[in-house]
Amino acid sequence: MTTELANDIRNPRPEMRNVILAMLISLYGIVLIRTAWVDDYAYGTFRTIVNFMANQGLVYNPGERVQVFSHPLWLFFLAVIDNYYHDFYYASLGISIVISIAAVIILARWVSVSTISATIGISILVLSRAFVDYSTSGLENPLSHLLVILFLVLYFSKTPTVRRLFFLSLVAALGTLNRLDAILLFLPALIYSFWKIRSKQAIIAVVLGFLPMIIWEAFSLFYYGFPFPNTFYTKLNTGIPVAEMSQQGLFYLYNSINTDPLTMIAIIGGITVALLDRNLCHILIALGIFLYLMYVVGIGGDYMAGRFLTIPLVAAVGIIVNRPMEARAEYFIILGVVAILGLTVPYPTLTSGDNYGAGWQSYVDRWGISDARAEYYQGAGLLSTKRYLDMPNNALVQKGLEIQRSGQTIYETDSIGFTGFYAGRGVHIIDTRGLADPLLARLNPASKVYWTMAEFTRSVPAGYAETISSGKNEIANKDLAEYYDKLSLVVSGRLTDPRRLLEIWKLNFGYYDPLIKAYEDSILLHVSLSDINHPGLSSVPRNANGDIIFPVSGIKIALDQPSHFRHMQITLEDKTAYIIIFSKNGQEIGRQIMEGSYTQNLMAMTIGVPPGAASKGYDHITILPSNPLPNYLLGGIKLLP
Repeated sequence: MTTELANDIRNPRPEMRNVILAMLISLYGIVLIRTAWVDDYAYGTFRTIVNFMANQGLVYNPGERVQVFSHPLWLFFLAVIDNYYHDFYYASLGISIVISIAAVIILARWVSVSTISATIGISILVLSRAFVDYSTSGLENPLSHLLVILFLVLYFSKTPTVRRLFFLSLVAALGTLNRLDAILLFLPALIYSFWKIRSKQAIIAVVLGFLPMIIWEAFSLFYYGFPFPNTFYTKLNTGIPVAEMSQQGLFYLYNSINTDPLTMIAIIGGITVALLDRNLCHILIALGIFLYLMYVVGIGGDYMAGRFLTIPLVAAVGIIVNRPMEARAEYFIILGVVAILGLTVPYPTLTSGDNYGAGWQSYVDRWGISDARAEYYQGAGLLSTKRYLDMPNNALVQKGLEIQRSGQTIYETDSIGFTGFYAGRGVHIIDTRGLADPLLARLNPASKVYWTMAEFTRSVPAGYAETISSGKNEIANKDLAEYYDKLSLVVSGRLTDPRRLLEIWKLNFGYYDPLIKAYEDSILLHVSLSDINHPGLSSVPRNANGDIIFPVSGIKIALDQPSHFRHMQITLEDKTAYIIIFSKNGQEIGRQIMEGSYTQNLMAMTIGVPPGAASKGYDHITILPSNPLPNYLLGGIKLLP
């Protein structure tokens, strides 16, 4: 290769640079059109916008102030679009495609240091399944991508001024307003930028920049009664130990490595490049990526494959394209690796078309992580559009239309998106996953040994549906009824009622949490250890004296005194797996799993007590069945040294 040609590759003439970038961006645009789709969850936001435009407030169910959405900026953006174009399906796709292309153009022109770098960056993004999937979808990702890239443009400008700090803070605030957890990615770079100036003017600049976020949080606390989206409280109340949730988060990353390796390798590559180059600006962005990934792991990831990885991917690509690349060999090796990783996976982005997801037997891996685009594309993908059909068109949409035609006013479902939207504003949706329901979000879901992020469904308390229907508190349990009175005043009462403002304070600081705990304790069957058989491991006859039938909610066994025994013989009906929780003074100190073979017989086995529980001493044993069957049989328990 001649020196002139090598120079042309590294730093081509302006007209050649424009041609190269135009070709790559056009390729990205074609891929976007071929893969464009809208996700079920997006229609929960669309329903809120419909209510907002109908002067019902920023609510999912009229009359109940609940923040269902986790992306206020994206919601308002779509609300403005809806004011002019009233088809959410095409409007969300159109604006997502425009924003996504704009983001890639800005990355190529103002973050990349050369055409070579831009070529590699765009190639990574075009071949990343996660990035392409969530460049549309109706969710907030495209706007988050754009804001991360704008932040990088400002941050890499190398001019630490108060003015630049203000705009950095403003973009970070807008990114956080678009998705709250994005603050983790911005934070290290923002703190460093502030520290370099360290003045009263710098403090003012940061405060003014974050004013949109501050105003929204103040509004959210006053209007909804809580500072965070309802989805936050849903994920907060799962009853899943942190270690178990983090393990699921690691499986989420593994799913990406397994099905979309380019995304995770590019993220790791961006962090590695920053560390090897010892570029402080890049290292701080890499630190933000690391913090964000740790957060994703800590919350168990998501049930949508790749959705939470696109923001760190964009930041990592920003690092990669912002470093000089002089060696021709390095360029061709990296581009070759990117091509191999992106084109050899199942269903690469470049060949994706109107048959995506068609005929697939499963969209979900063993850990419950779903290829959401494959799941919904045939009924909500742009290329699956039919001239004679309104879009989207799938079973969930048809169910919503059926509910609307039936005249029902209340409906229980775990699909707050397509079904809830097409059921119409006149139907109150009781969301059994708790995402759109203020009470269910604060209850623990049904216990499961083998759970996934998509299966945190809650049992609707007795009398709750009747309460929604009549407007009077008919909840059967007195503790939960009292809690609902407080919660209802906050989410449905007069905004300026002084009693409401007091209850906002109390609910946010946990004054009424004991009522929830008392309710969840009351639905268990309570017995003492002396009421139960103490069998050996020999065969146990069914219905022997001391056998106890307990409900699906579980059984709680009180010990006469704290026990330090390290083993337990237990006999249970073998029709499910069981979670066995050891507690002391009302606090869980360990749990164990009792597997089953589902023979319907009584199963006797010896299990170990978790070492921490045996060491501290436990005074209660709670047994939770993992399947929603009518009742279960406990044959006996015997504690052993």
